[in-house]
Amino acid sequence: MKETASTRFPPPRVFGITALILLATVAVFFGYVLLLAFAGVLLAVFIDGFSAYLARWTRLPRGATFTLVVILFLALMGAAAFRFGPLFIDGISQLADTVGQYTDEVARFLGEREWARTLLSPGGSGSSIVTSAFSTVAGLLGTATWAISAGLIILFTGIYLAAEPDVYTGALQSLFPERHREELQQALRTLRSTLHWWLIGRIASMLVVGILTWFGLLVLDMPLAFTLALLAALLSFIPNIGPVLSAIPAGLVGLEQSVTTAIYVIILYVAVQTVESYFITPLIQRRAVRLPPALVITMQVLMAFAYGTLGLLVATPLTVVAVVLVKVIYLPRRNATTAQ
Repeated sequence: MKETASTRFPPPRVFGITALILLATVAVFFGYVLLLAFAGVLLAVFIDGFSAYLARWTRLPRGATFTLVVILFLALMGAAAFRFGPLFIDGISQLADTVGQYTDEVARFLGEREWARTLLSPGGSGSSIVTSAFSTVAGLLGTATWAISAGLIILFTGIYLAAEPDVYTGALQSLFPERHREELQQALRTLRSTLHWWLIGRIASMLVVGILTWFGLLVLDMPLAFTLALLAALLSFIPNIGPVLSAIPAGLVGLEQSVTTAIYVIILYVAVQTVESYFITPLIQRRAVRLPPALVITMQVLMAFAYGTLGLLVATPLTVVAVVLVKVIYLPRRNATTAQ
């Protein structure tokens, strides 16, 4: 039978353009769901890495070590939430009241000045703009339901992926032609190892930042020391931007005591971040990928603008994935093409 124009398959370029359009559509309409799934992948990499290490160390079956790691993880998370959750929530409530007071003062200050009203709100009052600028703090207190729902999705996704990682990676490889599967398998192995060590580095940084900040705030006799230290530890998961976000409420609480206390608090946060940046992170990054700071900040801003808090949280690991794929897949192919 003679092949007609209507029965011919489109050229590869058409397939590529169609795939890009589909990916863009999925990113726009289902991007939030994909980010939750990616966060689940990060948890799976964390659990799988420790399960594999424990299996090598104890000679136990991988299934047994996976079960043990999951039980220990859930037990630690539950114990921490039961022991420190109420204290942290109460501290966040007090911290929100403190920030709210400063919000009102700044709004009142700007509202009394004509230049501020003209600059910040040409069509109305400057105080409304300032109030909306600080609305993130109030919004954080109203996202408990979202946080619990997202956390459960990430938890179950991570556990199921870590339970049978080869099933999911094998399914992914089957979508590609036979000649590309070995290359993809190597890329997935590199990604798994790199993300695992990146997560270890972030967790180590969080522990160091939390402990040092708590000790320093206790020395300065600061109120809400535990809440501020835990907040600093959690926000240190976000490189570059996280330390700045954690220092703002701490400085405001210190300012309630005195200007001198606020200065000491800022000095403490700078010192802790210096220790983390120049001692902890370089030690871990020997086994992980080195990320250009400008690229990370740009990715964080773009993801935060597009997807809010969740986008900001996963922006850096997504950058890790992009850098690894460029190094493992794109650069070798480009060098091979250039050599020919």
